[in-house]
Amino acid sequence: MILYLCRHGIADDSSASGRDEDRALTAEGRDKFRKAAKGFAHLEPRVGHILSSPLVRARQTAEILRDVLAKATEINPPVTLEAHLGLGARWEPLRQTIKILPGRPREVVLVGHEPFMSHLLGALCFGESSGGRGGRVEFKKGAMAALEMDADLNGGTLLWFMTAGILKGR
Repeated sequence: MILYLCRHGIADDSSASGRDEDRALTAEGRDKFRKAAKGFAHLEPRVGHILSSPLVRARQTAEILRDVLAKATEINPPVTLEAHLGLGARWEPLRQTIKILPGRPREVVLVGHEPFMSHLLGALCFGESSGGRGGRVEFKKGAMAALEMDADLNGGTLLWFMTAGILKGR
């Protein structure tokens, strides 16, 4: 299985409600991520499912990704909101969710937040301790990574990691 990790795009610093969960993508964030998503689509992924944090900014990022993929690749993967990708995200429940996705998709995207995405990428590629030091990658807004996962989804090999700027072609 190919597992794509995606950090949400640029979001407002605050929301009208004052709740972090309600922060939305900025106009710039929507525009930049749409361009990054088009770059991702040029890689001809065959995404079967998108799991997204339920927070507004991640959900909006996932919806942009789905819409771009639908236009560019004629694949319209479902977006499912997954609480375990929100604040306080945890890998083990996500791993179990991925294992039972309908149709057992070969390619899945996770859309989430920092610091979870960096820690997850490090843990999946380098193990929990990485020789006594936790593995970590700086996951900028709109960045994506691709991992070829082992059969049990316990670890994987990093295939690529790209910032939104690289995906956009800059």
